Amino acid sequence: MIAKTSRVMIDTLNELIGIDAARNLAVIYGGTRFYFCESQLCFTRLSVIMGEARARKIIAEFKGATIEIPRFSDAIKKERAKEIIADQEAGMTVRDIALKHELTERGARMILNDAN
Repeated sequence: MIAKTSRVMIDTLNELIGIDAARNLAVIYGGTRFYFCESQLCFTRLSVIMGEARARKIIAEFKGATIEIPRFSDAIKKERAKEIIADQEAGMTVRDIALKHELTERGARMILNDAN
């Protein structure tokens, strides 16, 4: 098993297959161990998630290894916070930000206050 911290694995997956494909992988397999082999089943599972080219790339990188797929929850929260801050800087009201990101106004304010 390849032992890497969650943050290092997130960065590795983002660089290897791209942010969207890494997020899709984490949504389905996040928090579990995944064994990468050259079987058709493994390739098919991965190609449905990320496309054939990226599936080949990740299999080539981790062939024969088991890795812990991170959950990405912290990364997703940080990304959402950046989007909320950008929305405020673009002139959106707290109410509009809350509606856009499906938050309460209090939740949106808490995120904005933590950023300051």
